[in-house]
Amino acid sequence: MGVYRRDLPGTCRSEEVNAAMLDSNPSEARLQEFVRCAAMEMDSKGYFASVSLANDPRWRSGSIYLFGLDTYGYTFFSGSPADSWIGSELSSSDTDGFEGRNMLGVADAFGETFLYYSQRNPSTGKRQRKVTFVRRITSFGVPVLIGAGYYLDEGVPPVPGMPAEDVAFTVDFHRGPQGFIAGFADYPPADAEIYELTSDYRRLPSPLESQSALFISGVNRSDDLFMFFKGPISGLSPGARYKVTVGVEIATDTPAGCVGVGGAPGESVWIKAGVTDVEPLAVLDGSYLRMNIDVGNQSRGGSQAVVLGDIANSRSCEQASRWELKSFQGRTIPTPISVAPDGRAWLLFGADSGFESRTSIYFTRASVTFTPI
Repeated sequence: MGVYRRDLPGTCRSEEVNAAMLDSNPSEARLQEFVRCAAMEMDSKGYFASVSLANDPRWRSGSIYLFGLDTYGYTFFSGSPADSWIGSELSSSDTDGFEGRNMLGVADAFGETFLYYSQRNPSTGKRQRKVTFVRRITSFGVPVLIGAGYYLDEGVPPVPGMPAEDVAFTVDFHRGPQGFIAGFADYPPADAEIYELTSDYRRLPSPLESQSALFISGVNRSDDLFMFFKGPISGLSPGARYKVTVGVEIATDTPAGCVGVGGAPGESVWIKAGVTDVEPLAVLDGSYLRMNIDVGNQSRGGSQAVVLGDIANSRSCEQASRWELKSFQGRTIPTPISVAPDGRAWLLFGADSGFESRTSIYFTRASVTFTPI
């Protein structure tokens, strides 16, 4: 039995352990060594190591990259070169083989583990078998799961226009805006000042201040204000037709059962989501801005967007206001989409208000599943 230099603490040399070597000659032993060296880097440098682990060429090559998750499955860094959301694949509905088991919990409980499953490879667009190694560390008092993986085979090339598998994405806005931008509709732009329209990316209020999310706010002066975010989704099969299911998670401090002007501040503000093959835009129609896609009106959904629920949280109107997370189960959009030649679609989610005063909410997460038809 011998001792190798790289087995000694602090001796994970970049010329001996790097993504390019793992990519060119993958094996479970090399993968384990790769992740353990990355974990050592995070353990010694803390949160600031995440920038180099995500971007340094030492840790990225081909389909090899590192990701970091907290023990709830939230992604706080990912080196994925082709798909910024793939780092959360271990908690994604697009992952086969776990049969509902909490694999992040397994890694957290046992310290480290190998995972075997089938996953869409964002570099090729094919579904392939994958092996991933995840290691748990505690960096400056914070538990972190560091992981990486490689694909075991080439998969089956998709037939143009006929994808064989569901494609699912989860967008965790704790990681950043991720290309999503805000918009507003159903109001006269000449009077925009009195609507006090605001949107940005910010930290959540207490007691949720450990997370950040997309924030949007406005004062409904028209009895019908639509506030939304939109962002592109890529990697779909050009020309394919999909049935689409969408869901979101929000943070809201609006209690249930209150009375308000025009409607309740909670039950009369509806969360909607949709996916389209054209960019959702607010366009001028007479003196008002209107959506160029069919999102419906207030409590009614449209052909390109569904109503997921309202923004009322679990507290009653008599209780003190408190910010809470509220998740909405995915619902299917009435109209299937046909993907453009560039393989891209647009995800939209927002709030349609019948409450004639201020509404402020955070969007923390969105999910979308494309089912071929």
